[in-house]
Amino acid sequence: MKVLHVGTVSLLASWTWASPLAERQVPCPGRGISSTRSTEVRTRFRSFGVIPDSVPDINATTELQVKYGNIPENLGNVFTVPQTLQEPIITFDPERGFDPATTKYTYIQVDPDAPGPKLPLLRHFLHHIVYDLQASCIANQSPKTQARYMPLTPLSVSPHRYVSLLYRQVPGYKPPPLDLIEDIVRAPFDLQQYVDQGNLMLVGGNFMREGLGSTP
Repeated sequence: MKVLHVGTVSLLASWTWASPLAERQVPCPGRGISSTRSTEVRTRFRSFGVIPDSVPDINATTELQVKYGNIPENLGNVFTVPQTLQEPIITFDPERGFDPATTKYTYIQVDPDAPGPKLPLLRHFLHHIVYDLQASCIANQSPKTQARYMPLTPLSVSPHRYVSLLYRQVPGYKPPPLDLIEDIVRAPFDLQQYVDQGNLMLVGGNFMREGLGSTP
């Protein structure tokens, strides 16, 4: 898992000036997400059927950024299969009102359209779960992978929706066990049951589309 890390500001309590190292570091502000962008996330989730196919609703309180190479997911943009063979970079800002040093998150990516959008008998196909993530400005963090990234290889010409979701964890969180056969059979994955069992709170989301007929 590759996550962009930015250091936090540290001040010497016994002095009124910061060290040169601290001056070069970047603070960890709770910027969250603008109300305009949060509304856009919900609107796009609804217009593409991510609501209700994957989540009942979303009120994003942070901007979830999922990037393949130098191309980010952006609420329904189209990728080709070769562009998503490598594991993506996941970043997000701290939520307002939550301490980024202690607040941790779970990232889940699913395909609600497997094996094809017209007959999604394998909803949801699980592609990725990482937990104990923290805001990207936290330099020393230890995310853990519960389900390794499985490249997005749709079996239909029609594009699938690949949905990326960020959930806030409760203190002392332990991930629910996966009811999967080994690490290969990833469907059907009961997303809502997993979320309910873990008492996870949805705080951010994004999605992209990809099919065998997708072109750059």
